[in-house]
Formats: sequence, C-alpha cells, structure tokens
Amino acid sequence: PITDSDLDPGLIILAFQDEGAAPLVAAPGATGETAQALEHELRTTKAQLQATVDELEFANEEMKSSNEEYQSVNEELQSSNEELETAKEEMQSVNEELQTINAEMTSKNDLLGRLNSDLKNLLESTEIASLFLDANLRVRSFTVGMTDIFHLRDGDIGRPITEIVSLLAYTDLQRDVSNVLRKLTVVERQVELSDSGMTFILRIRPYRTIDNVIDGVVLTFVDITEREAAGDARQDAEAYLRLLIDSTADGIYCIDREGAMTLCNAAFLRMLGFKSEAEVIGKRLHDVIHHSHPDGTPYSRTECPIQLTAQTGKPAHRDDESFYRVSGESFPVEYWSRPILQKGELRGAVCSFIDASDRRLAEEQQGLLLKELDHRVKNLFAIM
Repeated sequence: PITDSDLDPGLIILAFQDEGAAPLVAAPGATGETAQALEHELRTTKAQLQATVDELEFANEEMKSSNEEYQSVNEELQSSNEELETAKEEMQSVNEELQTINAEMTSKNDLLGRLNSDLKNLLESTEIASLFLDANLRVRSFTVGMTDIFHLRDGDIGRPITEIVSLLAYTDLQRDVSNVLRKLTVVERQVELSDSGMTFILRIRPYRTIDNVIDGVVLTFVDITEREAAGDARQDAEAYLRLLIDSTADGIYCIDREGAMTLCNAAFLRMLGFKSEAEVIGKRLHDVIHHSHPDGTPYSRTECPIQLTAQTGKPAHRDDESFYRVSGESFPVEYWSRPILQKGELRGAVCSFIDASDRRLAEEQQGLLLKELDHRVKNLFAIM
C-alpha cells in the first residue's frame, strides 16, 4: 500500500519479477506421453521461432546491403550528372575558342588581302615591267607594263611563257632562265622590241620564298629607249636608276675590287645611321660596315663574303648575320652580293641587304600562332 499522506488512501503498487521459464505442469489427468508431446511441440515451436528470427535478421542485412547499393548508384548517377555538366561547360569553352580562332583567321585573311593589294600597288607604282615565272616557265603574275612586251592577259596565268607571243627580238629566254635557276645568279641582257624599236634592260633573278627556297625567276624590264636614242638620255637614265635605287627599301652599295665604297643609296645611309655619302664613298668596306658571324664573331677582311665576291666574282647570300649601325646597335640582315662585270672583266661587287627584324619577329609570331592552333586542335580532338 502507498502510505504517502499527500495521495488518496487505498492506492497500491503491483510489481512483477521475471522468474524465468515456468516449468510445464501437466494438466490433471494427463499422461506422460501427452506431456512429452507437448514438450516436443514446444521445442519445435522454439526452433521455428529461432529460424524465423534468423531469417528476419538475414533479410534485414540484405535490405541494408540493398540500401547501400542504391545509395552508391545514386551517388554514381550524381557524379555522372556532374561530369556531364563539366563536359557541357568544356564544350562551350571549346566553341568559344573556335569562334576566337575563326575571328583571328578572318582577321589574318583580311590582313593578307590588304598586303596583296599593297604589293600590287607597289609593283605598279614602280612602272617597271615585271614578270614572275615558276621553275617550268609558267606565268604566275605580271605587272601592267608587261602587256607592251608580251601579249599577256589575266587568263594566261598558269600558261608557259614560251606559248605566248612575244614582241622581243630575244630567243635565249629559256636558256638564261635555266642558267639562273642552276647557278642562282643574276642575268642581265639588253633587248629590243622587234616592231617599235624600244630598248629594255632585262634582268633575270631567282625568286626566293620567305623560307629562302628558290621557286622560280623574276624578269624585270627597264625601258632605256630614250637613253639609247640620245646622248644626254644616258644621264637621265642614270638619274632615273639612281632615283629608283634610292626609292627602294633595300640598302644597296657597290665596292671595287680593293674593297673601297663606290656607291650607296639612301636606304643604306638610313639603316646604318650615316648622314651623307661623303662619310662613305671612298672608304674601305670594313671601315663602314661592321658585321659578324651568327655567333657574334666579327668577320675578318680575308673571310668577308662580300669582299670575296668583289675579288673572285663568286656571289654570296646570307640571312643569319648582323650589321652594326654607327651608334653600335646591331640588327639582323639578309644580304646578297653579286659581281660587277664590264665587258667580261670583274670590276667589283654590288650588295643589297634588308633589315630582317620585322620578318624574324613575324616568323616567331607565326610559329607561336601555329603552335597555339595545334595545341587547341589537339585539345579539341582529345575532348571529342
């Protein structure tokens, strides 16, 4: 009984204590066989109950394993979705890069078109008839002045020049072109038009690509009709040639067999930093021009290719050397030296050179652009 004075009287607490399995008590009047049967049935029931419990536990384990597998599959699906999103973003990035490359290529094509137009205007502005042939004497291009010498039209591009009617009294064109391609020298001839009596100085030079590969010849025709017609016309022609030399961007100079400077043009003075010809004419070559091997070692007087051309008549061409300005600054050049012959006698050498700084920079930029384009294309193929 609960004797707490705060609670209502009459309340009691019932407590139950586990005494374990109660012994089987046979019912009154039951026999021993009946008791054994009941005990056997009880044991069977316990065994079935234990088996059911074991099966339930095994089923629970399988359910846990299945849940874990489903969770792993969900995680894999989520990872696949994330990879697809990443791939989508990468494809968008590739598309943007391709659009950028297309825009750059379009810009390069526009620039190339402008350069071709500038080159065409430059050739036409010189008023010198020029004809470009490949190694098989097929016409590549020509200036307007060539129509007065050959019956050329735009449709003749790609035709051999030997199949086109010529007004020149000159039958050794094919032989001279072959000599130029074989010896890489410059051939100069004085030719005339058979019908009008006009006289030209024909020069045949090797056509060199940017990579310094011989890919044909260039024929230039300088009209000297007036110089041949009158005595004072020679001075005018010389003045014209002088103007032509001064108007070219190439540095040009001549030396005699002893190495003394006899002529130079305005581009020569400008590129080397001289103010007038008086600082140059009559001086020794190595007192005016200092140049070095590709490794920076200066040339001696005995091994200078330009000096050797003036002494032996052997042409020279280099594109890996440097000249030094009066200020001491060096700059890369590409130069050609050719012998000067007068009635078969060697009189000296003429040399022309160009500042190769812009070209080398352009080659480096082009190389970088090609490498970048190759890298991007490889990345694109790898992604695909």
